[in-house]
Amino acid sequence: MARDRKYGQVELEHGNFKDDELIFVFRASDLNLPEVLYSYMQLCMQKGSPKYHIDQITEAYNEVKKYQEENAQDVHIPTSQGFKRRQREAEKDGNRGA
Repeated sequence: MARDRKYGQVELEHGNFKDDELIFVFRASDLNLPEVLYSYMQLCMQKGSPKYHIDQITEAYNEVKKYQEENAQDVHIPTSQGFKRRQREAEKDGNRGA
């Protein structure tokens, strides 16, 4: 099962991920996500990704922008506070690999 460094194991309905493959999860509430998606789209275009891939990124960008407009109170600059808290708790429990 693929894993995200911050959120841990991630189960997906679709996808062929190796068990040890690291993936990254971005949340629509992340203030920076539209810029991340836009930059990623530009890189994909520069490197020759097919149109259907660019279209998927564009659709995700539009969905994130809409979410952020409709849920402005939930949009924030990410801090990873929960991740750091879990790390401290795991260290207290002697489980340093979590």
